[in-house]
Amino acid sequence: MDAIADSLRHAVRASRECDPAVRTSLCTADVLDGCRCLIRLRDAPLRSAWPLALDALRLLRNLCARAPDVQARLLDEGVIDEVFGLLAWARAQPDRLASPAECALAARLCVQVVANALVGNARAQSYVWAAHFPRLIGELVGDADASVQSCACMCLFTCVRDDPSRQRALALSADALRPLARSAAGVVAARRRTAGGGGATVSSDARSRCPRESELEYSWALATVDLLLRSAELAALALATVGLTAGRDVRGTRGDGGAQGEEREPAAACLLDALDYLLEADEGAGGGAGRALDGTTSRLGTELAALLDALCDWDEAQYARALLDVRAAEPLLLARAIARVLGTAAAQRSDAVGAAAHAHGLVGGAAALLARLLAWAPLVLAKDGPVRLSTPSVAHGLKSTFVRFVANATYGDRRAQRALREGGALGTLLCCCRDDDENPQLREWALFAVRNAADACSENQAALAQIERAPRAVANARELEAAGMEVRVDRLSGKLRVHPRGAPVAAPIGDVPAATPPDARGGGGDGRTPSARAPASAELARERVRTPREPAAAFVEPAPTGATARLLRGAMCAAISAAAVSALAARARGGV
Repeated sequence: MDAIADSLRHAVRASRECDPAVRTSLCTADVLDGCRCLIRLRDAPLRSAWPLALDALRLLRNLCARAPDVQARLLDEGVIDEVFGLLAWARAQPDRLASPAECALAARLCVQVVANALVGNARAQSYVWAAHFPRLIGELVGDADASVQSCACMCLFTCVRDDPSRQRALALSADALRPLARSAAGVVAARRRTAGGGGATVSSDARSRCPRESELEYSWALATVDLLLRSAELAALALATVGLTAGRDVRGTRGDGGAQGEEREPAAACLLDALDYLLEADEGAGGGAGRALDGTTSRLGTELAALLDALCDWDEAQYARALLDVRAAEPLLLARAIARVLGTAAAQRSDAVGAAAHAHGLVGGAAALLARLLAWAPLVLAKDGPVRLSTPSVAHGLKSTFVRFVANATYGDRRAQRALREGGALGTLLCCCRDDDENPQLREWALFAVRNAADACSENQAALAQIERAPRAVANARELEAAGMEVRVDRLSGKLRVHPRGAPVAAPIGDVPAATPPDARGGGGDGRTPSARAPASAELARERVRTPREPAAAFVEPAPTGATARLLRGAMCAAISAAAVSALAARARGGV
């Protein structure tokens, strides 16, 4: 046995270094018979026979690389069938004969042999496609082992690259397309993290996988998805296959992840992740992904409009369930994925996206959902306290994605500007101009959205100024009432202040007393002239000075940094953060 093992290892080393012609000469009938017999040793009771089968697979893998004659012999003499038999056996993992690690290694080597045997060999491709698509190929593409997954995607790409009929069959096969979309999304997530795009929104199932380093340079999964999405017809078929069918009832939908009982991102969201990445790579300048998107924009717009309508009917309880369980968050995840794709296309000045946004009211719908997200999140956290959110959180990048879509769709578009104003969404955008750990770059996108909404639009500029002068309401008045507190408007500064309910009203409440006797210099009592105004830092300092029993302010005004910040100031004072008010109510109940 030792002599056979030494000879086999020597043959494996030699097969790595020689050219295809030498590999062909090494592939004799005796070598193939010996490899076939060693592969069948999987059923032998001797554990020492198992490494010989693995070395036989390594030798076959090396011999058929770029060697058409060897590939043909493997197919004609039934070696490929033996390899598939060992693959099925290894995936079953019979622990009595081999450890899980040995079975995983055998599965990797089997798929590598098949992948090398298919390259450049149309007959082998036809045989494997007919025998093992879509069931086994789909299972391998979705395998938990990154190496098996990558080689299976290579097999799939090799089979469909030059055959339109197979491309169509792949686009119509949910068993193969769903794991392929997840695999591609995993690569996209890893590339964005490696490139420093930690703020990019990626699918949750993708974050749970770590593809091999080589996948960061070239991915067979992403290449296969790119092949499908470069055709408008195939892109439409693929989106329909993974569940994006215009006109379906999205309120009660549960995707493939929920049906299998696993916390996985819907395959449709994963496919859209890959489409968004390919759009960014193509930069929309006539690229294949951009052309395919133009053919599916109407479908995506219809789907997003239906999702937004359904999500706006949610309450905080449904949102809390979505945060805890990915399976309950499918409409939210799909809406986020579509908004991300359409936002990327809008940034590349796609006319089709502008038309779809106007036809389906997407800008107003996205802003309406944003208003609900702003109200739900602090209420959910305040009510439930520390909770174990889904890993990673469904809320990651949620608000920033919709704000990005609104910002890009509003740029230079009068119809979108009017929709924001008429829908009362300008204040919502202003409320998003703040830092958020779950939504990187939320503040920057919100400022850009406000800029685009007000650009060359006097009506929106006037509406923003009105928001600054007129605070509207408190976000959670019931909690304040339960805590015995109320909010009043400072008639001098326009700011909101929190006071115990029934407390006497000062006349008037403000930063400066209503009547300050002038000093000897003829100015105000603080030494300033009547028209002078303290700098912002001084105002903030006075605002923090409180009597021991007076509650702290619900909002501290940021120092103005420009015209946009000046408009932002009053609106953010008007829309009190629900989280801050909840903390204030808790302090009041504690007697602070």
